[in-house]
Amino acid sequence: MKSYQILLFPILLSVILFPFSLNSADIYEISDWSSKILSSLNEHIIIWTEKLDSTIIAFRSWEDLLKPSIYSSCDMNQKIIYKNAFPSWNLYFIQIDFTDKSCDSDKIYIKNWDIIYTDTEFKINITDYSKELERFLDYSDSDLKKEIKQSNVSMHELDNESFALKDKSDIWSRAKRVSKIYSMNYSEFKSVTLEYIYKSRTGLRYISPVKWKVIPTQKTLIPNAWRWYRKDVTDWIHHWYDILAPKWYPVQALWDWVIVKIKRDFAWGNFSRIKRWNLNFDDKLENLDIYRWNQVWLKTLDWNITFYSHLWKISNDIYEWKVVKSWEYFWNIDKTWVPDREYKDFHLHFEIQLNPHIKDKVNSELDILRWNWFWQWKKQDWILDEQKKIFM
Repeated sequence: MKSYQILLFPILLSVILFPFSLNSADIYEISDWSSKILSSLNEHIIIWTEKLDSTIIAFRSWEDLLKPSIYSSCDMNQKIIYKNAFPSWNLYFIQIDFTDKSCDSDKIYIKNWDIIYTDTEFKINITDYSKELERFLDYSDSDLKKEIKQSNVSMHELDNESFALKDKSDIWSRAKRVSKIYSMNYSEFKSVTLEYIYKSRTGLRYISPVKWKVIPTQKTLIPNAWRWYRKDVTDWIHHWYDILAPKWYPVQALWDWVIVKIKRDFAWGNFSRIKRWNLNFDDKLENLDIYRWNQVWLKTLDWNITFYSHLWKISNDIYEWKVVKSWEYFWNIDKTWVPDREYKDFHLHFEIQLNPHIKDKVNSELDILRWNWFWQWKKQDWILDEQKKIFM
């Protein structure tokens, strides 16, 4: 081997391995409990909400940190707004503004230069605007009124407490006052949002989810129509409406608010998951969900969930937790595509599941499928009369 080849090999090896050596030389250090995050002054960080998408972090360190900051996996702007050296420790306040609107990481750490102190992990209460709205939509009307009243009382009390701290100049009183202002902003946000939801439920009227198409009156296309040919794999009952329309016809939200589930890129092979023997109630629900093909689930202002099914293409602009408005176009109609019958028609199947008002609970997909559907077991003549009252 030539001499330059002998020299070149270790050089190349070092070039290849150098980046990995940087990563493996762990930038996280154990700080030996010399630093600790004390609190986040904002107890309700809500991304996309101007008065609530920031916080101030208070932390202390036995060391005099040269370049202290807060580390999060989310993008954010930050600055030190207070630093004071006490006889044996240092106190820092750092203001954080979250710039990452998709942030959902609730963990932060103290950082000094490039060193992240993993034993300073601190959990913040952070959520997205639409997820907070979705949580409010699980309130019944009586819950809404009660929560609105409590929020208004809380706002008034916090305002008085904040005013009482106005002239106090010590750092802890100032921090306490900022925390109460954040809490007051959250109470205001909650009250305004809940009032909007409550008022919107009065005189409820839906638009048709298929643009320029009316809600059908043909008895085979409305709720509770028989689907006897599926009696071995589902409950054999049609759970809501079919609206006939050409392929790729535009579909819109029938009412406001949050997209909670998207099922896209459904393939023919998914039908192999249909269960056929000794079926229980949940088996039939899961089979029925397969027959729905591509779907969008929307939780609306009336607290219910609407399924839009048999969709051809769902735009990439549509994503879970997006806040939507009625009349807003989203996706397109496709053929029904089921293995047991060769349908020739194109239509949107949509249905409304009745929310049982179980708030403060994360409902699984199967939980939602178990909910009763709007007008379940109602007689067809009654349904035809009733739909005139709630659809525009």
